[in-house]
Amino acid sequence: LAQFDSFRGASLQTFARFLWQHVRLPDGSLAASPLFVANESFMRAHMLTGGSGTTRGGSLPGLSLQPTEEINFSKIALRFSTNLNKDTVFTCTRHLLAALGDALRTGQCVQVDFGVGVLRAKERKVDFEIDSKRYSTRKLPAALLRPTTATSSAAAASRTLAGVAA
Repeated sequence: LAQFDSFRGASLQTFARFLWQHVRLPDGSLAASPLFVANESFMRAHMLTGGSGTTRGGSLPGLSLQPTEEINFSKIALRFSTNLNKDTVFTCTRHLLAALGDALRTGQCVQVDFGVGVLRAKERKVDFEIDSKRYSTRKLPAALLRPTTATSSAAAASRTLAGVAA
């Protein structure tokens, strides 16, 4: 959450990306709007369709985005536990995402709070509602005006997180 609070997107490659998209306000200033982008392969593998608030990965080319970084499992293990290591955190995350995918594929009603918003699904239709009280379209501080396109943000996603959400 701390990363998202500071206008940096986070990517969990096999599942989704949580991004900030650049938008122009009526007064001409640049702002950022939160965006949930489901991984195309995840959606296809589990026979899911996107609903409201769910953008599919293939529809991003040309969008102007804030930089995005891949989630770093080592930092998560170090920050939140004295017993876990990178491999354990990675494996648990993979199993959780597999279980989520299995539940979604069967059409079950699912609701998962990701901190930045809530994923809801019913009958294999996935909706994502950004927490509008915490994250809404807002002006970017001048120091953060580093737009990238969706294509170049994929390269940025390969970098590791500078900090993991608290």
